[in-house]
Amino acid sequence: MVEYVRWFRELADSQEDWAKQLKLGELYVAGFPIPSGFIILSSAFKPDTAELSEQAEQEIAEAYRQLHASYPTQQVSQAAKAMINFGRNQLALLVRLDKGKTIPNVIGEEALLSAIKECLSEPPTGSDISSNLIIVQKMVNPLKSGIVQPAGDNFLVKASYGFAGPIVRGQVDTDEYAISKSGQVVQKKLGAKESALIIDQSTRELRQVNVNISQRDRFALHDRELEVIAKLANKLNEHLGQSQLVQWAIEGHRVYVLDFEPAAKAIEMAMPEEAPSEATADTVTTELPGLLPPAQEGKPLAEPSFEEPFLPSKYLLERNTGERKISEGEEPFLSEREYLPEKGGVTEGLAEGQGLGGEGLRKTGTGIGVVIDMRLYAERAARANPDMVLLRLEPLILNAGISPLNRGEYISNIARGVQAALEAFPDKEMQVCLPDIRSDQLDEGLEKNPMLGWHGARRMGSEHIDSELQAVKQAVQASGHRNVRLLLPFVTHQSEVKKAEDMMFKHGLSNQIKLGVVIETPAAVHIADLLCERADFIIADIDHLTEFLLAVDRRNEKVAQHYNSKHPAVLKALSAVAKACKESNTKFYVCGEAVSESEMVDFLVKNRVDGLLTSAEKLASLRSEIFRAERKLLLDVAADKGQDF
Repeated sequence: MVEYVRWFRELADSQEDWAKQLKLGELYVAGFPIPSGFIILSSAFKPDTAELSEQAEQEIAEAYRQLHASYPTQQVSQAAKAMINFGRNQLALLVRLDKGKTIPNVIGEEALLSAIKECLSEPPTGSDISSNLIIVQKMVNPLKSGIVQPAGDNFLVKASYGFAGPIVRGQVDTDEYAISKSGQVVQKKLGAKESALIIDQSTRELRQVNVNISQRDRFALHDRELEVIAKLANKLNEHLGQSQLVQWAIEGHRVYVLDFEPAAKAIEMAMPEEAPSEATADTVTTELPGLLPPAQEGKPLAEPSFEEPFLPSKYLLERNTGERKISEGEEPFLSEREYLPEKGGVTEGLAEGQGLGGEGLRKTGTGIGVVIDMRLYAERAARANPDMVLLRLEPLILNAGISPLNRGEYISNIARGVQAALEAFPDKEMQVCLPDIRSDQLDEGLEKNPMLGWHGARRMGSEHIDSELQAVKQAVQASGHRNVRLLLPFVTHQSEVKKAEDMMFKHGLSNQIKLGVVIETPAAVHIADLLCERADFIIADIDHLTEFLLAVDRRNEKVAQHYNSKHPAVLKALSAVAKACKESNTKFYVCGEAVSESEMVDFLVKNRVDGLLTSAEKLASLRSEIFRAERKLLLDVAADKGQDF
C-alpha cells in the first residue's frame, strides 16, 4: 500500500535520511512541545509535477480531520463526525516547505490542498519536487512569541506580542533579555513593540495592529515565562548537541517550539538590515487580552515538558468596554488579573458575545461559568455569555476597609456591590459566595494559624454573617433578580450547613435562595454524601482543595513546587465528590485556576460535572477545551459502538 502521509510521531522510527535530518519526529517523541502534524511524502505527487494524486488528496483530507478531532477518526461514522464537529471552528494550520515557503492560517480541507500546491510553486533554487518536504502542523495562535539563542554563558531572548514572523524578520522593535541557563534574568531592555500580527476575531484572518501604549510600556514577558523559555532552549541544545536559534510562542500558559536552526547559521536571519515596517493605515490600536499586570508576575506557566493539547482558535481582539470611567474610590469589578482596555483601544465591529469566549452559537453539555469579585466592568464579563456567575465578596470587603463593627456602612457597601453584579447578569444563575476572610485580614486579633482558624462556615451565628446575609437580602430585593444562590465556604461538618439554613430562615431567604457548599477541605470530601443531603448544589474549589490535601501553601516559594492540582489525591477526591453528587442528584460544579487546563478538563468532563467556572480571561480557552473534551468523549463512545453510532 502506497503511503502518502506520515505523522510526526511516526518519524522517530523512520530510517530515511530526510526523516533523520528533519528531527521533528525525534523531538516530538522525546517530549518537546512541538505542535502536532504530519509530513506529505513525495509519493503523494504525480511524477514530475506539483499535482497531488486523487488517493493522496483523500488521505491528506482524512489526516486533516484527524488533526482537527485530536483523535483517530477512521472507525467513526460520518454521522458521528458531523455531530462531533457541529458548531466547531475549523482548525487553522501552518503549511510550510522545508527550507522554503510558509503559509499560515490555512483553514479547511480545500485550503490545505491549495496551500500544498502553492508551496511547491516556489521551490528553493536547485531543488526538485521529489526532494521537497511539505510539513503540515496545527497553528499556534500566540499571545506572545519570539526567538531565543545562546549568547556567551547566557541566552538572548527577543520577545513581542502576536505571531513570530515579523519578529524573526526584524520588523518589530522587541524587548530583549539576557538570562542565565537556569532562567535568572541578568539584564533586560524594553522595546517599542509598536505593532503585532494577530488573528482578527470577526474574519479569522491575519491582521497587523498597533499595540496599545500601556502594553508597549511594559515588558512582554514575566520572569517565570523567561525561566521556562531558558529551560526549554537549554534542553533542546543538549538534545541536538549544538547551539540552536529557537523560535518559540506562548499560547494560553504553554510555551511551544515553532522552529529551530543552528545558531551560527541563523544569526543573520534574526538580525536583517531590513528597516522595521510601519503598521498600515487601516490598522487599529488594540489592547491585547490576557496580559497580566505587573502585580501578577510569577503566575504559573507550564513546564517545558510535552503535552499535546487541542489548540483552539483563540482570537486576540476585543470589543471596547472602556466607555465608563472609574469614579474616585470605586474599585474594578473584575479580578486584577483581568487587564482592562483603555477607552478607544479596541477594534470595532465584533458581534455581541465575542471577544471573551461568548461565541453565541457554541453550546456545550457542560456548563461554563465566570468568577468575578468586584464592582465595575461587569458588562465585559457578561459579553462572554457564561451559563453561571460566581461572585466572591472578599475583595469588595477588604478594599473598602470598612470594619464589620461599623455595621451600617459594612452592610451598605456589600449590598451595593452585590446589587451591581446582579443587575449586570439579570438572566444568569448567580452564585454569591459568603466571605471567607481570615480574622487577621480584618484586624480582629491575630491567630497563631489563621488558615486553620476562625473563618468561612465557622463564623455561622456571628454578627458578621448576620450583616452579610442582610446585605445580600437588600441586594436581591433591590435588583429583582430571581436566580440567586448562596455559597457557604470552608465547610467541615454538616452541622455548619444546618446553622446556615437557620440564619437564612431568620432573614427570610430560605424560600427564595438555594444554598450550596464549597468543597475545599479533606473533611468535606469525606462527608460529601452527607453535605449533599442538605445542600442544593456543590462547588469544589480545586485551588484550596489541593492546598489542604497536600499541605502546601502555593504562595510560599519554599514549598510551592509541591503544589500539583493533578496529584492523585486531588483527582480521587474530585471523583469521590462527583460520585456522591450523582448518586444524590445534586448539581456539582468545579472552579479554580486548573479547570481550563486540557488534562483537567478531560478528567472533569469524563466525571460528568455539571459546570466549570474560571476567570473571565480564560473563558474562551475553557469553552474550546470543553468542546474538545466532549467530542473526544463522543468519539470514544462512537469507536466502541463502531459504525452504528
